Amino acid sequence: MIAVGLIATMAAAEETVEARLDAALAEKRPSERLERLADLCKDMDVAGVKAVLKRAGEVPEFRAGAVLRQAALRRWAALDPQGAFDDLSALPEGRTKLEASALAAARLAEQEPNEAARKVLAMRGGAARAAAVEAMAEAWAKKDPHGLLAWVKGRPAGPERELAYSRLLFNWCHSEPEKCYAEVRNLPPDNLKNALITNIATAWAQMNLEGAKAWAAQLPEGIERNLGLSNVAESWADSDPGAAAAYALALSEPAARQPACAAVAARWVTQQPRGAADWTAALEDAGTQQMAIPRVMNFWAMLDPVAAAAWLDGAPVRPVAVNAFVDTVVDLAPDLGARQALRLDPSQRDPGLSRCLDRWMQLDPEAARKWVNETELPRELKEHYLAANPPIQR
Repeated sequence: MIAVGLIATMAAAEETVEARLDAALAEKRPSERLERLADLCKDMDVAGVKAVLKRAGEVPEFRAGAVLRQAALRRWAALDPQGAFDDLSALPEGRTKLEASALAAARLAEQEPNEAARKVLAMRGGAARAAAVEAMAEAWAKKDPHGLLAWVKGRPAGPERELAYSRLLFNWCHSEPEKCYAEVRNLPPDNLKNALITNIATAWAQMNLEGAKAWAAQLPEGIERNLGLSNVAESWADSDPGAAAAYALALSEPAARQPACAAVAARWVTQQPRGAADWTAALEDAGTQQMAIPRVMNFWAMLDPVAAAAWLDGAPVRPVAVNAFVDTVVDLAPDLGARQALRLDPSQRDPGLSRCLDRWMQLDPEAARKWVNETELPRELKEHYLAANPPIQR
């Protein structure tokens, strides 16, 4: 009786799946039909998914069948990654195999990472296998970085080992930055190591500021120390920009101090734009100011160009600040950009002014022409814009 009941239940479920599939395929609008097919498997169990896969090959329209098959395989990979793996591995290379294999690898790694590694390495070489290795390593690193490290160390050298190792380090550095650095310190000096030091500094400063400061100070002299110090300062500025600014300014080496101050300014302006602008304007070192002021103006002028322009009006003319403002607002508020560009020396004024006037003439030609006509401008520039943009006849 139990077997009969189970068979009846499965048959009823398959009928329900068939009915839902038929309804989706009957949708006349192509975009709606594809959307319904993509969503069809979201709440299905494995039996329902297998029923959909049986029908997917019978759908006459190629794109509809492809969308349906992709949705079913992704759902199967999410529900039963181990059971789906063999079928996924047998698929020809393509987007469906790549995405579903990566999802299955990640889900299985969350449950049984060593089994996920075994399944992934049994796949044929190709883009899908590479994506599965990366997804498996990403999930394993979040669950057990030390276990993944042991697995990586036991693998022969090659692209897949390097891929898994990279995913390990970029995840581990956020959860255990100090332990991760013990591994990173042995890497050769290159962009990978620099990126990891940046991430380690940021995460470590959020967890243990004093420990991060001490660590950054003893890094090897040069780019590694500069990255460590500047990123500790930037992370600190998220919670206390004033204290982070004092720390950045106290760094003795310009190669560390200048990017640290610029990074602090970039975080400070998101919290207190005027305070950040006042601080950067008061910086005594020209090189530091050259790096920091644009970071402030690029953010502030984008979100509140009127307030940023008012601050510029009340401050001595600093070409670096004005040029950063003009570059930022040329598309959004070219009228404000044109007025600020006029404050520059003639040698620096005309390129930014011309860009702002070109844009302003597109957005509001009447107001732009009036301003050009009433404003003291170089004669050639005024004549050019007035001739190229005659009054609108009403």
